[in-house]
Amino acid sequence: MKGRHPGGDDVHGVDAIPQMIKAITAIYDTNLTHQLWTVEGLPWLKIGSIIGGRGEDYDLRSISRNSDLCTAFVAISTVPGMTVATIRTDLEHTLDRLKAENPGFDYQLVHPVERKFRTWILDHPPWTCRWTRI
Repeated sequence: MKGRHPGGDDVHGVDAIPQMIKAITAIYDTNLTHQLWTVEGLPWLKIGSIIGGRGEDYDLRSISRNSDLCTAFVAISTVPGMTVATIRTDLEHTLDRLKAENPGFDYQLVHPVERKFRTWILDHPPWTCRWTRI
């Protein structure tokens, strides 16, 4: 998710963290395209972690009035009929609806996770939804 610092006539800007909260609520309500599956609870989608207000490099040394960037790591347990393309389409449909309702809402879906995160999930990368400054 992208935020925007206040400036000029825009005295409030856009804070990426509250925008991510809206996105997470919408993401949890996403209908994932898949074949009929008899195992209860699958597929599932979970937000594994969130990093907000730290910039592209996740710098922990400073604070900001408005969060410029918020990243959520989205883990999805897949079942037959789900592909990277169907998951992306489903998430984009959800987030585009939210974008149409909220001026200033800007997101980016990233897959796979870049190596800079240095985690075991590189073999099973989650989706990330980012809100960054416009």
